[in-house]
Amino acid sequence: MSITFQIAGATYTEGTEPCICEPGEYPDGNFTVCPYCQGKGVCPTSVSNLPELNMSNLNALDLLALINVGPVQSCGEWSAGALNQVHKNLMALMNTPKGERFEVEPIQEGNFFMGGRSKQYVDHRFNALLNIVVVAKQRGSEVFWA
Repeated sequence: MSITFQIAGATYTEGTEPCICEPGEYPDGNFTVCPYCQGKGVCPTSVSNLPELNMSNLNALDLLALINVGPVQSCGEWSAGALNQVHKNLMALMNTPKGERFEVEPIQEGNFFMGGRSKQYVDHRFNALLNIVVVAKQRGSEVFWA
């Protein structure tokens, strides 16, 4: 499962993208039983006109806990008024060792494996969320996630 951070008021353009299935992956080799594309080789998609960020539930909840503005839950919103504090807290995370707490070494215990969060991953996610917050502030919009 995942959580996507979005700006209220975004519009979406509908389109298609190549399916993730491969010829021969399904019994007849012609995509006819693919649950995603139903044999067409392409899947419907929609693209937002505003920035979005998708993260695993665990990563998003950990990031929300570090930002520390409002409850840490799998769905919620930051009002336009709360975005100044979110911006301030996110900038502090990006520029202090506290942000390094979001980095996690890979873990393997038996059959369980978690890939960890590298510095590059953390920097990318912090910058993507910062961009969302800045754009939302400019528009006077909320940011929500689910």
